[in-house]
Amino acid sequence: MIIQNRTECHRCGLCIGKISLFDNLSQEKQEQIMSHANHQVLPKGSLLFLPEDQVTRLIIIRQGKLKLSGYAADGREYIYDILTSGAVFGEDTIFSQATIGMYGEALSELHICSLSKDVLEDLLKQNIEFSIQLIRLLGKRSADYQETIRLLAIPDSKKRLEQFLVNRCDHLGHNLIELTRDTISSAIHMSRETVSRKLAEIERDGNIELIGYKKILVNNKEKLKSF
Repeated sequence: MIIQNRTECHRCGLCIGKISLFDNLSQEKQEQIMSHANHQVLPKGSLLFLPEDQVTRLIIIRQGKLKLSGYAADGREYIYDILTSGAVFGEDTIFSQATIGMYGEALSELHICSLSKDVLEDLLKQNIEFSIQLIRLLGKRSADYQETIRLLAIPDSKKRLEQFLVNRCDHLGHNLIELTRDTISSAIHMSRETVSRKLAEIERDGNIELIGYKKILVNNKEKLKSF
């Protein structure tokens, strides 16, 4: 895992202030945690970690997008997730010896903060509210994995794409999705041509608005859910 440009995060504000995992911690405790954090700014296209790396730090996305992906034997890319501002990575594997098993690539300029395993262990020992929050976060991550499995099992390409759009809106907390056709196709195991064709169909249905090549405004998420 690449760690560089060590600075104290309190110089740029408390990045954990808007992260649900740290909701129940006092301002004083948050400041104490951030005094042990690393802040990084990575340019678009940078690899934050490789499949053979181990998770040694909890990574918090302050700004930007982090793509989690892998490759099949034939070279085809598979996208597991796109993490955006406020997301946390590593909470489910930081206390194991397992390797990450995927690539972490910055899809835009990426601002992150990271906390060491030692800091997290101290928090778990000293703060029961934090421990409960971590358990809830792990439960949500497990549910997200199950939802991805169900999504990929949908045989109809249009319905699979519609459900992906619904899930993405729920994940982001708003209805504007900023992903390329290539990224979507890799995420839901469809060809780029099929994604483009089905997006056009869904737009004709009046449920989305395509804005250029990278933006999709979902106008009627509830109707998409009904399929």
